[in-house]
Amino acid sequence: NDRWEVGAPPGDEWVNSPAFTYYKNRLTVTFKEGAYYYQYKFPGSPKYTPLQEEALRTFTALAMSDELRLDLKLQPGDIGFLNNTTMLHAKTAFRDSTDPK
Repeated sequence: NDRWEVGAPPGDEWVNSPAFTYYKNRLTVTFKEGAYYYQYKFPGSPKYTPLQEEALRTFTALAMSDELRLDLKLQPGDIGFLNNTTMLHAKTAFRDSTDPK
């Protein structure tokens, strides 16, 4: 199972959600590692060209590279603010505290 199947089976339709779009002269990027091929589960959905597949592989390699990644270790009480339109972001596993503070 992939995370897009959790909770409900996929419907009959696929949704076009391009990785790169321009809106009001600004580049918008949607990075969903592994999700780019989810549409292949749906008959009739478009398939990527070899050039598009190479672009996705290259972009994924860059997005996941240690050279371009910034790791933040937040301490209790810390808050991280990120602008979704200016940077890619992810979170790793965390342990929730039972302390009500």
